[in-house]
Amino acid sequence: MYNNFIKFQSNDETSNCGKRWNNEDHLKLIKYVEENKSYDDIAIEFKRTIGSIRSRVLNNIIFPEYNEENCQELAKKYGYDDLGYLKKCLENKKIICEESLKSKEDKVQKTNVIKEDILEKIMHKLEVIEKRLELLEK
Repeated sequence: MYNNFIKFQSNDETSNCGKRWNNEDHLKLIKYVEENKSYDDIAIEFKRTIGSIRSRVLNNIIFPEYNEENCQELAKKYGYDDLGYLKKCLENKKIICEESLKSKEDKVQKTNVIKEDILEKIMHKLEVIEKRLELLEK
C-alpha cells in the first residue's frame, strides 16, 4: 500500500496542509495524475501530505469515474496497488453520498410539509377574512 511505506514529510514540505484547494491547483493535480507523476512528487509540488493527495485524487478524480465494474481499471490507471483498499474507499464514499442525498431529500420533504401547513393556515385566515368582509357588507 502507499509504496509499502509512508514517507516522512517535514512541516515545511506540508505547509499547505489544511488550506483550501483552488481551481488552478485542482487542474494541475488532474494534469499531474494524467502524466502518471508519483504521489510523492505531487505532494512535494503542492506542499501537502501524500495521504491528502491520494485522498483528493480518490474523491475528486477516481470517484466520479467509478462504477462497480471498473474498480480494477481505476486502480491501475491511478496507481492504487491495493485494489481491496480502493474498493473499500469507493464503496464507503458511495454510501456516504447516498446517505447525504437521502438526508437532503428528507429535509426537502420536511420543508415542503411545513410550507403546506403554512399555506393551509393562510388559506384558513383568508376564509375568515372573507366571511368577516361579507358580514360587514350586509
